[in-house]
Amino acid sequence: MEPILHLTIPILFLVAFFPDIKKDLIAKLSIFTIFPDLDLLFIPDMHRILLGNVFIVIIITVFIYSSMGKQAGYITAFFLGSHLLMDLGKPGTALFWPLYDKFIYVQSDLIRENSQWLPSFKIVAMTIAEKTSMIKAAPDHYYLATQGTLIIIVVIILIFALILANKTNKKTSKITNP
Repeated sequence: MEPILHLTIPILFLVAFFPDIKKDLIAKLSIFTIFPDLDLLFIPDMHRILLGNVFIVIIITVFIYSSMGKQAGYITAFFLGSHLLMDLGKPGTALFWPLYDKFIYVQSDLIRENSQWLPSFKIVAMTIAEKTSMIKAAPDHYYLATQGTLIIIVVIILIFALILANKTNKKTSKITNP
């Protein structure tokens, strides 16, 4: 996925669904939308492994939550989590590395069955060696997710943002209407 999409999609969702959120906090934490790609600059062979896993998301979120507060922790988790979701197109990311050393990706298709178009989703795992040889064979295709996967990921982020907005609205109404 292109870094500009990693940056803009989560920020636009937060601004759209949480209009009262502190914009300066979004700006300060926006680095976390692209943070998982920083390993590409320093250790290219570990890209989508070292910083592209849920354990890094948890560690950074807990740190930001404890040092900057609850809202900052939620924003950080959303930014990092949305990055991992957007990277679930082939070849995926090593979501559970170092406990599980395979790349996980979502393969999506539209299949025609009985005159109807139906979405088809499959979660696939591949070894790090398979991912490495795939990248060497076709490096231009590595960063681009299929259109179907991108749509799925955007829908998942949208659902996550709606759930988060609903949760925040319930808490706000409890505070304003005791």
